[in-house]
This record gives sequence, structure tokens and C-alpha cells, in this order.
Amino acid sequence: MRLITVVGLIGWIAGCGANAARPLAANEAEGERGMVATVAPLATDVGVAVLRDGGNAVDAAVAAGLALGVVDPHNSGIGGGAFIVIRKASGEVVVIDARETAPARASRDMYVREGKVRPEFSQTGALAAGVPGLLAGYELALKRAGTKTVGELIGPGAELCERGFVAGEGYAKVEARMAAELGRFPATRAEFFKEDGTAHLAGEVVRRSGLDA
Repeated sequence: MRLITVVGLIGWIAGCGANAARPLAANEAEGERGMVATVAPLATDVGVAVLRDGGNAVDAAVAAGLALGVVDPHNSGIGGGAFIVIRKASGEVVVIDARETAPARASRDMYVREGKVRPEFSQTGALAAGVPGLLAGYELALKRAGTKTVGELIGPGAELCERGFVAGEGYAKVEARMAAELGRFPATRAEFFKEDGTAHLAGEVVRRSGLDA
């Protein structure tokens, strides 16, 4: 459902001038041609840049979504999936099911051991993985209603991986909370934590070098 939030909040806004006479509160914003809203300012900036560069709402949503996978990995990422809902200017509604699917060798009893269900197997480790659908969903959304390609829109997210970004308080809290779980595996420990294996603190720079590769 994450992309529905992104797509639903990125779009061309008509009639914004209707509230122009009312002073804006500190947590409000307005725009004449379009607006972007995500849970992470860096991803929001990516979407705004796409709109300013002539992209449409779907282009901005995909670019912002790809950036969210870098700066908000506990909610977003190319290893997962989404439902995408788009309303085109013509009134046509496009709905895309890009959720993960079970692997080909998945079976009914894959989480059962000695006659008992082991819920943890569906939550952590190799058996918890699904076949990602997000990138395919983005590609289809752009083909149906966008003007750019995934290749053109992935650049800002890749740049965030390379140059890094400052961890906010929310990011640091989640990373600390997941430290024991992510630290169980060398790959996730190397990808998400600092070189000494500890979680990032708020204000420290995070680089997602593995994702960029």
C-alpha cells in the first residue's frame, strides 16, 4: 500500500488559489502547478525536482518511491511490492497489483516443522522472502501513464546511496530497534550499519553502498 500513498499525494493540483487569501500555518504549503508529499524530505525533494524538470505526477511518484527505498528502507524498497492507483487526466483509472509473489518452490508446509507451524520462518531469513514486484510495477506505471523510464528516474536515489544522507531521529530509532535482527546476517549488518557494526545515531551520515552497487 506504500505506493498508493505516494501516488495519491503527488499530482497536479488544480485551483490551489482558492485558499490563497488564508495565511498558511507553519506545517502547510501550497503550489500553483503541483505538490509532492512523502514521509522523507529528501524523497520529496526528488519528486519536486522531477516535476520542475517537466515530468508528470507518475514520473515524480516513481522517482520519489525509488529515493524512499534509500532513505526510508524500513517502509519502502525495491525488494518489496506495492499497489499502484493512478487517475489520468482523461478520467481513466489505472490500477496495478505489483505486490510480491511466492517463490516457485514455495509449498503449503514450508513453515511447518515436526507438525508445528513456525511463524518466525515467515518473518526472517530465506523462507521469508518473496519475489519482488516493485520495479516491474514502476515500469508498467510509467509505460501506462508516465513520460520517463525507470532508468531515467533511478539516478537521484542512486546519488543518495553514493553521497549519503543524514540519519534523522526516526531513522536512527528504527535502525537501533532492528539492530539485533539485522545484525544476525553479515550482508544486512554490512549494508545498514556503520563499519564497526553499530547502528547509526541521529545526525550521522548513512551511505547505502551495497544498494548503489
